[in-house]
Amino acid sequence: MNQNRLPADSSAMTLGIIAVVITVAGCCCGLLAYVSLILSIVGLISANKSIKVYEFEPENYSPYSYNNVKNAKILNIITIVVSGLISIFYTIYYLIYGAILSTALFGLWENYDEIEKYNDAWEEDSIYYDESYDYEVEEYNEAETLEDTLVLDSLEF
Repeated sequence: MNQNRLPADSSAMTLGIIAVVITVAGCCCGLLAYVSLILSIVGLISANKSIKVYEFEPENYSPYSYNNVKNAKILNIITIVVSGLISIFYTIYYLIYGAILSTALFGLWENYDEIEKYNDAWEEDSIYYDESYDYEVEEYNEAETLEDTLVLDSLEF
């Protein structure tokens, strides 16, 4: 009697463990929850196929391998539930945040003409052109400037 391992003995458990690690480590980032959800679904499908193979011919496979596949199935189900909840939360969060952001951007776009009108109004402001103030411009005289300035040609120590 040959006791073989089931086809998804190690792969279903590996996918489940990777999905759990991604779910726990990446729960603050919504995009990783979708990756974890996909991995755990693939792990669950492969575990279910292996369980059906075992139920069809239990004498050809090891009961230890069957227990591993059952544990992988449970692990993948738990990960699907947790990842699914996180995915639903982040989907709703992104929809609400996107709606708020798009409303704000469309509001700015609709009022763009009014904003542009006020941006050009500063040139018409009375403070911008103050004609009552007399500006005094001094002419540049190089001779006077050189008298006030100390020029050192060389330094000797």
